[in-house]
Amino acid sequence: MIYTIKQVATLSGSTPRTLRYYDDIKLFSPAYVGENGYRIYEESQLDQLQQILFLKQFGMTLSDIKTTLNSPSDQQLNLLIKHYKQLLYEQQQLDRQIKTLEQTIAYRKGEIDMTNEEKFEQFKSHLVQDNTKKYGDEVVEKYGEKAFNTANHHFKHLVQSDYENMLQAEVELFESLNALEAMTENKLNHPLAKTAFLSHKRWLTLANPNYSPIYHQ
Repeated sequence: MIYTIKQVATLSGSTPRTLRYYDDIKLFSPAYVGENGYRIYEESQLDQLQQILFLKQFGMTLSDIKTTLNSPSDQQLNLLIKHYKQLLYEQQQLDRQIKTLEQTIAYRKGEIDMTNEEKFEQFKSHLVQDNTKKYGDEVVEKYGEKAFNTANHHFKHLVQSDYENMLQAEVELFESLNALEAMTENKLNHPLAKTAFLSHKRWLTLANPNYSPIYHQ
C-alpha cells in the first residue's frame, strides 16, 4: 500500500510541511516522487516515521535521530527498550505522587491517620528518580545494578531522623568543599578536607547499607 504525503501527515499527526522538511534534511524521504511531483511513501516506511516521532518525544535532536537511524537495528531496539523502562519508572513515580496526595487530602479532612514517614515518602522517591536520571547509568556501570537498586530501596525507606541527618551531612559537605575551593594554600592537609571527607562518609553510610571506601571515588 502506498500513501501520499497528506495521508502520511494525517495518519501520523504531523504536517506535510514537516515531512517535506524531513525529506530536505534526508531524515525521512519518500519511496519515490511521482510524475506529478507528489511524494509517495510505502507501508514499510511508516515504522521508521513512528520511530522518529518516538525519539523526538524522548528529547533527541533531529541530528541525533538521524545518527540513531543509521545505527544497527539491535541498537535502535535497545534504545526504545531503555526509554520504555524509563517511562514505566516515571509512571510508577506519578502513581506514588497521586497516592500520597490522596492520603494527604484524606488526612487533612480527618478521615485517616498519616505517619511522618508516609508524609515524606514521595519526596524521597522523587529525589531517587532525579538521581536515577542524572547518574543512574554511571552508577550501574561502576557498581552494578544490584548495588544501585539496593541503595535506592534503602534510601526510600530511611526513617525521618536518618533522612534529616543525611541532609545535614550534605549541607556540611558542600559548605566544606566551597570553602576549600576558595583557598589558595595546600587544601589536602587543611582541617576542612577532613570535615568534607567525614561528611561525605556519613552521607554515604546513611544512603547505602553497604558502605565502601570506593564510593568516595
